[in-house]
Amino acid sequence: VLRILEKGMIRLTRIRVDRKRKVVSGTALWTEELIPQGSLFLAGILMSEDRRKALESDESLRKSIDLRNEFANSLGIKDGMSYLFLGGKETVGRGIVKISLLG
Repeated sequence: VLRILEKGMIRLTRIRVDRKRKVVSGTALWTEELIPQGSLFLAGILMSEDRRKALESDESLRKSIDLRNEFANSLGIKDGMSYLFLGGKETVGRGIVKISLLG
């Protein structure tokens, strides 16, 4: 699995150029790792059917719904969707993540 992930990463090796001298600026060599556009990251909170049924008649279900809503509000999720900027370079369209809340 890790080998597949490694192959899916986009790596860009970059240098910083000293514009006056037209040469590489000192030790200014770095690599940027990018995740391909359209990649999906999934996370879930699962509950067994027995546990869910036990909570339906309990105040705990209401608390779990309140917690879910608080989490959604903290991420700015409205109508089940929001966007988040991770990392940097957002001015060139990198680091934009769409968050969808399901269920």
